[in-house]
Amino acid sequence: MQKPFSMVWREARTLLRLALPLAAAQLVMCLAGLVDTLMAGHYSAGDLAAVAVGFTVWIPINVFLVGLLMCMTAFVAHLVGAGQHSKIPDLVHQGFRLSLLFGVPGLVLVYLSPPLLTYTGLNPETRGDCHRLPARYCLGHACRCP
Repeated sequence: MQKPFSMVWREARTLLRLALPLAAAQLVMCLAGLVDTLMAGHYSAGDLAAVAVGFTVWIPINVFLVGLLMCMTAFVAHLVGAGQHSKIPDLVHQGFRLSLLFGVPGLVLVYLSPPLLTYTGLNPETRGDCHRLPARYCLGHACRCP
C-alpha cells in the first residue's frame, strides 16, 4: 500500500531535521582542515606541507572516534521513542566508558604519530620540519579528540 504524499513529506522533513546537524558537524570538521590549510599557505610552503601531512594523520582517527560516539545519539533516541527513559542514564554512562576506551588510545596514537611521519617518503627539505610542524599540529588536535 502506498503512503500518501503528505506522510512521505512529513517523514522526509523529520529525517532532514535529524540529519542536518550531523551533516553540518561533518562539514565543519572538514572545513577546519581547509582553514588550517589556508592559514598555513600564507606562511610558507613547508608549513603548508606540514599541515597537510598532520591533517591526513589526524582526520581518520577523529572521524572514527566521532562516528563511534554519534551512534549513542541514535540509541538514546530509540530509548526515548520506546518510552524507556530509565535506561538512558546507563546508556550515557556506557557512552562515556566507550569514549574513554577508544578516545585515550586515539589521543595516544595522534600524539605518537609525528615520529612515524619520517617514513612517509617526504623530500629532505620538508623532512626537517617533519617532526616539528606536524607534531605541533597533531598535538593541537590531540587536545580536542572526542
